[in-house]
Amino acid sequence: VHIPEQLALGEQTTIRFTSADTAAGYGFESTPVIITTAMNLDIDNNGQVKALEDGLIIMRYLFGFPQGDLFANLPGNGLRGQSEMLYYLGQAEAQILDVDGNGEAKALTDGLLIIRYLFFGESFAVDDVVASDCQRCDATTISDYLSKVLP
Repeated sequence: VHIPEQLALGEQTTIRFTSADTAAGYGFESTPVIITTAMNLDIDNNGQVKALEDGLIIMRYLFGFPQGDLFANLPGNGLRGQSEMLYYLGQAEAQILDVDGNGEAKALTDGLLIIRYLFFGESFAVDDVVASDCQRCDATTISDYLSKVLP
């Protein structure tokens, strides 16, 4: 099964099954399967999104920490290994880490918004953090967006 890599967050693709040949006396019946992409902020894939785990990894990644330092001094209790998390972060950067919607995922804007949201929930402040060219600029819009990228 090939799932298109360019499928963006929330988009769907349909997989249809067909038969080239069936055994004598048997037919083939299938129902299409719809797949929806669902990346989320659970970088280590432990089922939870925590500020001092996933949030810290995201901040380090967006600041450009080298791989050796990216995961240093973290619990490491997730299902993804370091190379898998690095790959996932690259995918996440392109699809979900641009929190303010300006086309770029940056540590001092998007990363801080993620950390603040993970620490304080919906009552976090966005003042002096969103980029000047933001598309999602207020706490309500950003909170709505971030709630959709939690597992």
